[in-house]
Amino acid sequence: MNKASTWYANILILIFLLPIGHTETQQDDGWEFKKNKGGIKIYTRECKGTNIKELKFTVTINATMNQAVALLADVNNYSDWVYGCDHSSTLEEISNKKSYCYYKVDFPWPMTDRDLVVYSEIKQDPITKIVTSDTNSRADYMEKAAGYIRMQKHFNKWIFTPISSNQIVVTYLLKSDPGGSIPSWAINMAIDQGPVKSMKGFMRNLKRPQYINANFEGIEDFN
Repeated sequence: MNKASTWYANILILIFLLPIGHTETQQDDGWEFKKNKGGIKIYTRECKGTNIKELKFTVTINATMNQAVALLADVNNYSDWVYGCDHSSTLEEISNKKSYCYYKVDFPWPMTDRDLVVYSEIKQDPITKIVTSDTNSRADYMEKAAGYIRMQKHFNKWIFTPISSNQIVVTYLLKSDPGGSIPSWAINMAIDQGPVKSMKGFMRNLKRPQYINANFEGIEDFN
């Protein structure tokens, strides 16, 4: 790969996010298995209306539902584990499960850094205890910061499915366009790298004291 190709491939590492060990291929819903990276199974699929693919990954982690939700909802500390996140803050907290948030994403020179405004909502099924967190861009919520490109299109979804009192299957879905002049082939080449690095950071941060014994209001652990 020449220097230009390598440079483009590394660009998407800065967005929130190995050989294939087995042969999962196409799923009925269009997801195509890409690789298994340290237990994180990564899939992509075509997305109508854009050349940028959607991303999905799944991984099993050791955590309670309260731990996982407390960490995910702690937006002001995203720079501790979300890869490439230069700034994160809560703009408006409607409740502890509903909020508007703001992020700045660091891009390598000579690319222009991005910023992003989103609305996030966390829900838990009272029967299965499955937690979902949906995040959608709200680009017009506020003016973009000077010197930044505002990301107009972004959606991600976290699904926490408990399988025991301290074990969760995490599913992550992403549809995002960083905007600007980055070619879609470069985005698709490295689409999983940032999110996977972020997931590894998520698992590391679960061990921090403020999350280990967390009790997030409105979230029930699986028994």
